[in-house]
Amino acid sequence: PRTQPGRDSLASVTIDLKTAVFGGTAHVDIRTMSLCPDCQGNGAVKGTQPVTCPDCHGSGFTQKVMRTLLGQMMTSAPCEKCEGHGTVIENPCPKCSGHGRIRSTRNVGVAVPAGISDDTRLRLASQGEVGECGGTAGDLYIDVRIAPDKTFVRDGDDLHCWIEVPMSWAVLGHAMTLHTFDGDRDIDIPAGSQQEDTVSLNGLGVTKIRSTKGERGDIIAHIIVHIPTKLNDKERGLMEQFASMHDRDGRQVSASSKPRKSGSGKSKGFFGKLKDALS
Repeated sequence: PRTQPGRDSLASVTIDLKTAVFGGTAHVDIRTMSLCPDCQGNGAVKGTQPVTCPDCHGSGFTQKVMRTLLGQMMTSAPCEKCEGHGTVIENPCPKCSGHGRIRSTRNVGVAVPAGISDDTRLRLASQGEVGECGGTAGDLYIDVRIAPDKTFVRDGDDLHCWIEVPMSWAVLGHAMTLHTFDGDRDIDIPAGSQQEDTVSLNGLGVTKIRSTKGERGDIIAHIIVHIPTKLNDKERGLMEQFASMHDRDGRQVSASSKPRKSGSGKSKGFFGKLKDALS
């Protein structure tokens, strides 16, 4: 047959983290073979159709009789005039040269599911390359990549961020506003917070992709206590007064008895290094 199925196509698109959290539509330009708009895939000039091949009468092959030492033998071969198609395009479409398709660039909308992971491949049926003479289009595969976010780092369904607070806030406690993908949210810095303690906002993380109820992970904010390096005389005096009332001599402790960090209990190594790399 003159009509042949098209091949699959592959493209990639980069989305932001917010789209990965809530889902949405991403658009990608692909350059591939599309249906010829002039002949609509039949390969002939508009208003005409391919005609039956006069040599093979539509069978697509011709027979020849050959004389051999064993007698006469009949052989079959593809028809040279119609190339085995059985039809001949007498007036080929000038736009596609009789192929029924042209190379073009088109914009495809990709439905991105909420909670999608980085480097996920999506399949769009019949959105790939159109086949010869209007053949069935192949599939389009889209590799989805998530761009790094300036504020949050994703870990599964949770979003991690870092907030820097003054030393006085860590000691006395304080309220502050955190910018999230759901808008501004108020959080409380507990009194007595230590370096890399965490404060969680439940249900504001990444949508769980297998959840039927739209459940989401959490936002985990890591506290960074800012310790001033330069003090004036008044500030130094106040600190010395505080130290005389509360500070004790430093001492070395064993690894088994060192204080455990509150919050998630995870070590600083992974997120600390990742934060340093992004800053």
